Amino acid sequence: MATRPFGGKLVGGVKFYLVLLVFPAAVVLAIAAVETRIVHAPPANGATRGIVWHGHTFATRAEFARWLRSQGTSYRVWARRHPTPPFSFGRRPL
Repeated sequence: MATRPFGGKLVGGVKFYLVLLVFPAAVVLAIAAVETRIVHAPPANGATRGIVWHGHTFATRAEFARWLRSQGTSYRVWARRHPTPPFSFGRRPL
């Protein structure tokens, strides 16, 4: 019986062992996919740096200062009025 490679018990045994090896791997991959996509999904928006002020997002202090000048004030005046900014442009406060 073991001499018939394409029929009989030999092929049936190979199918059994193939399923026995593939099924656990498929279960592990499915669990990993659920964990990475559903349970621990990455945030839609990554961490941002800079400031959101008056409906605008500014990545640098120079950008913010330019916008303040266009609004008729300066960064120095704004900084005096807001001594503890709720943000950081990547620098530590002085």
